[in-house]
Amino acid sequence: MIAIAAGAYLAFLGTSELLALLQLTGETRVEARRTRSRALVAAGLASGCVVAVLVVLVLVVTGGGPESRGAQVSATGACNGSAAYCDLRVNQAVFAGTHNSFSAADSPGWFISNQRRTIGGQLKDGIRLFLIDPHWGVEANDGRVRTDFEAEGRDRNRVAKGMPPQVLKAAERLTGRLGVRGTDGERDVWLCHTVCELGTTSMVDSLEVVRKFLDDNRGEVVILFIEPYVPPAEIAKTFKRADLDRYVTTLARDEPLPSLGQLVRRNRRVIVFTEKDADGTVPWYLDGFSFVQDTPLGATRRDQLSCKRERGTADSPLLMLNHRGDLFPPRLRANRPFQEKKFILSRAHRCARVNGLPVNLIAVDHYDQGDLIEAVEELNDERVAARSE
Repeated sequence: MIAIAAGAYLAFLGTSELLALLQLTGETRVEARRTRSRALVAAGLASGCVVAVLVVLVLVVTGGGPESRGAQVSATGACNGSAAYCDLRVNQAVFAGTHNSFSAADSPGWFISNQRRTIGGQLKDGIRLFLIDPHWGVEANDGRVRTDFEAEGRDRNRVAKGMPPQVLKAAERLTGRLGVRGTDGERDVWLCHTVCELGTTSMVDSLEVVRKFLDDNRGEVVILFIEPYVPPAEIAKTFKRADLDRYVTTLARDEPLPSLGQLVRRNRRVIVFTEKDADGTVPWYLDGFSFVQDTPLGATRRDQLSCKRERGTADSPLLMLNHRGDLFPPRLRANRPFQEKKFILSRAHRCARVNGLPVNLIAVDHYDQGDLIEAVEELNDERVAARSE
């Protein structure tokens, strides 16, 4: 029988009122500095029975079962941008993060935004932690998405009262009364902040962006931290629809956390934390504040930031800094001082001393106007140096 030759390539790649509130100015100063190595995998198959060859391939590539799917992917030699980071455990590494990551001025329909670039742009810039809020929403006949307060179990009037009056007034002038109307369409999961009428992005679409990035960048590990307004089963469905569930990992709270290299080799490169509803029905939907302790919210100036533990417990192995001017609507100019590299490093070191563990997650607004990515890289380099001492 003629010898069979086969090769496979793995390819790594409203209004003026509200706009005035946003202060959406400035160009990104984050430059792509990372290079992605690309692997070419070639295999030659000798003559023989085609069926036998295929069986062998299945056994070698998959390891005989779904739990070893990571064997299909050989390590690129780097983890989150550096081979040196592969030996860092998740609770030793540092992840640059964005608050309300989905709320992007570059994305159409957002009247109030916490970031300038979309999740896809953030991934390219080096963001690896995404704080997202899934809500029930219904796309109306006019194309706008309205919040389904009844499905969420929230009271529309209480939510409205919690918004700044000028924002509520402008929102209702744009969209009418908040909430679903009788003629609106089918319910789905959307990423929104407080109410979907102020801006929304499809959760499935956003997760697909993350999945495609991970498809193309085999050494990257991403964390999603979810503030949910929909049940765990619905979150799981969105991951499945986006085909991102192939990458999720399940962590054991009573065991040492894996290294970035281990997650890469297993090809389980997405960690999903949730602020609530981790009831065990979705094993990879992890109790966020069992694993993470964070610093207080509410600072509007740098001198108001605290290292005190806000949520989580003293033995939660990860430390997250809420590192932003906590204003609604978000202010670009007010957040700029938070982004200075020297200040980020100083606060990370101080909070590590206060809490007795290193900072792992840093969540900011308007990341691209400052030095977050550079600061996180320096912190990771410090962790690598400490391991070698």
